Amino acid sequence: MDLIGRARETEALRGMLARTARGRGGGAIINGPVGCGKTELLQSFAEHAADSGALVLSAACSETEDSMPFSAIAQAFQHAPIPVDQLHTLQVIAPDEDCLSFLSGDRADLAERVEQIYPPVMNHLWRALLDLSAQRPIVIVIDNVEHADAFSLRGLSFIARRVRSARVMVVVAAQTGTRRSTGFLQSEVLRQPLWKQIRLTPMPLGDVAAMLERRLGDSTAAGAWYDISRGNPLLLRALMDDHSAACGAGRRSPEPVVGQSFAEAMSACLHRCGPELAEVARATAVLGDRATTDLVADLLGTPAETVGPWIGALESAGVLAEGRFSHPAGRAAVLAPLTPRDSARLHLRAAERLYYAGAAPTAVAEVLLSAHEDELPRWSGILLREAGHQALLEGRVDRVAEYLELAHRTASAPRDRVAVLNLLASAHWRSSPAGSARHVDRLLDAAREDSFDGNISLMVGYLLWQKRFSDAETLLNRVAPPGREIPVRTRVQLKLLRLRLAYHSPGLLGQLSPTVLPTELGTEEPGLEISMSPQLQAIRALEVVLAGGNPDEAAEHAEHVLQNCGLDDGTDDMLLTMLAVLVDVDRAPAALPWCEALMAEAESRRAWAWLALLLDIRAGIALRMADFPAAAEFARRALATLPIEHWTLFPVGPLVTQLHAYTAMGRHTEVAALLMQPVPEDSIQTTSGLQYWHAKGLYHLSTNRTHAAMTTFRACGELSVAWKLDIPALLPWRSGLAHTLLHAGQTEQARTLLREQLGKAHRQHSRVRGVSLRLLAHTVELSERPRLLKESIEQLQSCRALLDQAHALVDLSHVLHRLGDVERSRLTVRRAWLLANKCQAKLVSNRRPFLAPDDARQAIADDAVDESASVLSEAEQRVAALASRGDKNQEIARKLSITVSTVEQHLTRVYRKLKVHRRTELPGALEMLAVDHTLSAVGSY
Repeated sequence: MDLIGRARETEALRGMLARTARGRGGGAIINGPVGCGKTELLQSFAEHAADSGALVLSAACSETEDSMPFSAIAQAFQHAPIPVDQLHTLQVIAPDEDCLSFLSGDRADLAERVEQIYPPVMNHLWRALLDLSAQRPIVIVIDNVEHADAFSLRGLSFIARRVRSARVMVVVAAQTGTRRSTGFLQSEVLRQPLWKQIRLTPMPLGDVAAMLERRLGDSTAAGAWYDISRGNPLLLRALMDDHSAACGAGRRSPEPVVGQSFAEAMSACLHRCGPELAEVARATAVLGDRATTDLVADLLGTPAETVGPWIGALESAGVLAEGRFSHPAGRAAVLAPLTPRDSARLHLRAAERLYYAGAAPTAVAEVLLSAHEDELPRWSGILLREAGHQALLEGRVDRVAEYLELAHRTASAPRDRVAVLNLLASAHWRSSPAGSARHVDRLLDAAREDSFDGNISLMVGYLLWQKRFSDAETLLNRVAPPGREIPVRTRVQLKLLRLRLAYHSPGLLGQLSPTVLPTELGTEEPGLEISMSPQLQAIRALEVVLAGGNPDEAAEHAEHVLQNCGLDDGTDDMLLTMLAVLVDVDRAPAALPWCEALMAEAESRRAWAWLALLLDIRAGIALRMADFPAAAEFARRALATLPIEHWTLFPVGPLVTQLHAYTAMGRHTEVAALLMQPVPEDSIQTTSGLQYWHAKGLYHLSTNRTHAAMTTFRACGELSVAWKLDIPALLPWRSGLAHTLLHAGQTEQARTLLREQLGKAHRQHSRVRGVSLRLLAHTVELSERPRLLKESIEQLQSCRALLDQAHALVDLSHVLHRLGDVERSRLTVRRAWLLANKCQAKLVSNRRPFLAPDDARQAIADDAVDESASVLSEAEQRVAALASRGDKNQEIARKLSITVSTVEQHLTRVYRKLKVHRRTELPGALEMLAVDHTLSAVGSY
């Protein structure tokens, strides 16, 4: 028998048995909570006593027999070898007909008759025990003594007072923590000097580990087993049974498995605890994590001073841990015996107690859900909506749906149903936008009954993507009825919606009637300060971008929005759009910290749709910053976070980034594979769709498919002009088409397109101007090209367009070589290769490079020293040249005949002047210095 951790108790009982055999009898009471091993210890000791030669008389009491006089004593003595003459005497004292009358007679007469026969019966039993003990020791074992009848208890007390000098030992087991009291027995017995009280408690963690090692051969997860069972042996063995069943199904983990055996053991514990403790356990289970002694007492209608000890008894038994169930299976087992009606009543009462006690809405909502009732209190509707909103903030989207579906079933007013459905649609939009479909339809139905006060942007965007233009117009007419005064707040929302559609989905916007989203909505009202309203700031940012205006102004408005708005269902579209604005106006470094902060928030709230869209923007930021491997990886993560069918209005954004990144890196095989993937047919209606075709055109251009590239760029241009999205910062299609025309030898047409693009681009759009100037240089005389290319490089440097800089440098190198300046040509192409390597891109040129990258790296230090004279002193130049070659400080000091300390001082000043942090950056810094010096003199041609 498994008695791990009971060695001390076992030794105490065996010591008492040894003394009993020597004529010094006694007894013990084994106390402890339910399931803590009292019966096992009792049976183990009884087996040991029998093996030692003692006569064991045992009984197990039951509450079904607690009204039968002498039932426990009779059960213990039924197999005792009492001589025939003594049995005959007992039959005379208590004849069979009296025994039968105990079961069917009048209770008053019964008690009087038992009182009469009690003294002679106990005297004869005691003499029989003494006679038997003369032959061998006698051990009387009584389990569950708290259920023993009163006369058996008096009988045990009678024996306990006389065993001191007899070879008789009495051991009883009693459960603690219930209303049943064994006070009479304890007061009579424990004051006897040879009697002991043995208290059992749940097993500590070390004993749990030992049992796991013995039974399973693995105790590495003992902490988890202890947390669930709380060391209660009954529950622990049930967990082991569940684990064994799971292992039979192929599971091999050492972690515990909570199954049917555990649930049955928990039910058994509560059954044996008695009805009072079972009610406390049920109340605790219903109240959940909010359960307190006062709330449990209030729910049961019982004084708190009475409930407190009962909760303590459940904790000491391991059923509860700090007033809570340690595992949901325990709670379920406690509530399982309730009928559906009783369960609903109990949960509704508990929800009401929690509500009036000021519990959190989510705590009350959990109890209301468990009631499985549609008829809820009047206050529950608002509370469930509050709980849904709180769960949204916490990222528990699945729970949101359950709270709000229940709120919708109980809502009676159309306005209340709209509010609930709006939250439901927003919840699904965060995680899987396609799941919003049925809520959108229900919102439309509700809007037809009453005015609509939901998420206009979400609804209209979804309907447009589904080509439900009529429904979208119906909704917009409901929000802003023709001929009526529209509230300022609604006008601002509609204007922002129109601008967002014009920015993201111009083709879909064109499908709507101009009357439902007019161009002028009159948001310039007195008292509406742009500097104080994020919505108006967003409107201004989009107006500037769509007009091709100053990117600094657009960026300022966008950052104001990002700084003054938190991520929520009413602001998500606006924040995502402002991040896109920063990227499109070449302010990617400014967008980076905002994007990463919002990504962390979206992930913590399990808003996967938000996270996917933010990853798409993060990929665009990396692309603008020429970190092409990172751009491709962020785009891959975006597509992995949300399936393509859930991307709604932005299905191809990550694909566009991957196309650009792989094309830049020269990984044409990956690009070809991406172009084989199907994209939604209607994606061409969006800005992302136009950018997809533009990226496709750049791939054709890089692989010398001139005709395909020209066709693609022309189509992009025609659509962008038709949709009034002809903005070079968003879609520089003229650059691509002009580049293609140059390949085809059509210089004049290319020049016309490039000058047109320079005329449309704002002077602060450095990337567009830089690329245009670089291509324009190919259309002028050779002597004019260095000036245009130098201006192009300056523009591209200001916006970190590293790959475009590299291409401009290659072009400049070719020009310098043709002009006879071979040395400057060599330095220029060297920098081009360095920039291309920095962003892991591949330079594309129809001409053979003048210097391979490896050769350039070897010659850097020698050629760069002369050009560093204007920045570094003569001594610093010498030290920098040797250090860039890889010489150590000691070697430099020996070659220059100076101290190592002097070398270190020179290097410190060199690092500061060249803005580098380590020796390995010196070659590149010296090279850049040399090339910058060379480029500064280019304008003399």
